[in-house]
Amino acid sequence: AQGVEGRSRLLTVRGGYHGDTFGAMGVCDPVHGMHAEMFGGVLAKHLFAPRPAPRFGEACGEEDVAGLRSLLAQHSHEVAALILEPIVQGAGGMHFYSAEYLRRVRQLCDEHNVLLILDCIATGFGRTGALFACDHAAISPDIMCVGKALTGGYMTLGATLATDE
Repeated sequence: AQGVEGRSRLLTVRGGYHGDTFGAMGVCDPVHGMHAEMFGGVLAKHLFAPRPAPRFGEACGEEDVAGLRSLLAQHSHEVAALILEPIVQGAGGMHFYSAEYLRRVRQLCDEHNVLLILDCIATGFGRTGALFACDHAAISPDIMCVGKALTGGYMTLGATLATDE
């Protein structure tokens, strides 16, 4: 993570889904995710905060990010990045959460010098009403994964976008 040795773990929230490749399965929900039973014993052990509680359009209080804040305080020396699906956890049950929660996540990442990765595969290119779901929170990630609607469904194509950091 930004050239700091020892930072090799990822942090995410429960209820997430990030794909079916081996690395991506490691940050899918380790208990209720579709890969948990079959691959749980061989996937990398990452950190999982509680699923975002405040729903889309609701306020987000300090108590709503307390679990995430605690994990970052305890493990920031080993966390390279925080990855999540912005605003909507699709395969995890179509769970829509607060844009304010996403703003607080950005702030926590900045406070702990942890990269923010947004998995916009299913939420990009207008699928949530904004061009990208993170636009609802008026934030930008350090890394953004896009796909699905990138070609309008014509062919399979994905891209990873990154800041200079």
